[in-house]
Parts: sequence; C-alpha cells; structure tokens
Amino acid sequence: MMNRLPVELWMCILSTAISFGLSPVSAWSDNTASLGVELQPPNKILKMGDTPSFLGTVTNFGNQPAHGLIVYLSLVSLSPGQEQPVDLEDWSAQKAYRIDRLDPGKTDSQNWGMRLIQAGSFGVSLTVVDPKENRPVISDLIPFTVIPKPTIS
Repeated sequence: MMNRLPVELWMCILSTAISFGLSPVSAWSDNTASLGVELQPPNKILKMGDTPSFLGTVTNFGNQPAHGLIVYLSLVSLSPGQEQPVDLEDWSAQKAYRIDRLDPGKTDSQNWGMRLIQAGSFGVSLTVVDPKENRPVISDLIPFTVIPKPTIS
C-alpha cells in the first residue's frame, strides 16, 4: 500500500497521525476492529465551483453496539509537486460528526459535501475513530480530478 503514493505524502499523513496521538504502527496496521468504512465518489465529472457529495458509510460488523464513534473526512493534494494534506475549511466540507450508537449489523450513511475550489488531482478518505479501540478505521483513498472552470477571454 505504501508504494502507491509519493514518500512526501506518506510523511505528511504520518505526521498528521502522530499529531492526533496515533502511533506509526497503528496508523499503518491492518485493522482487526469490527467496523467497516467506505467512501463512494459522485458519478460525474468534477469541475471547480461544483459542490459534489461523497457518500460515506460506517458498518458495525461486530456483535456489540459501538458507542461514540467520530467520523471525519481527509483530503490530500496528489498533484505532482504539490502532494500535501488540504485544509477542508476552505472547501466547506463538514468537519466531523459523531455516531452515538451503532448497533451490530447496522450501517450509518452520511453525504459529505465539498465545494471544489481548486483544479488538480486529489484524494479523499473517511476515518472512523472508536474511543474504545487504539486504531482508526480508514476507507480506501478515493482519487479524483477537478477540472478548471472554463473562462471566457
């Protein structure tokens, strides 16, 4: 998995994980938690100025309810030479939300809207933190491209 993204991007992700109190091992290990997380991109061409929604789902595959789950979106620039985390505040994306209780076998779905303010290549993922676990559950990175807004000269 680590060889798919540039080393600089992995270093940014690792430093972000450490700043949130996660050990490097927990940030990269296979997760054995009973939660599953997926993120689906919109089915359309993405242009600057659009506000598409990415559908995120969190599923409890365990046999006990999960309580106090924190779910948040992460965005990274994948444009060559500009590989770095992106501050979602400018993109007007929802910061995070809490799932108070997720019963066994149940799924919680949430649309994550994002205002596309910059053209380029990006990746987005969804993270779930269970306060009772020492490892977050992270969706696959969803790559997408934002095409420039047409301008008339």
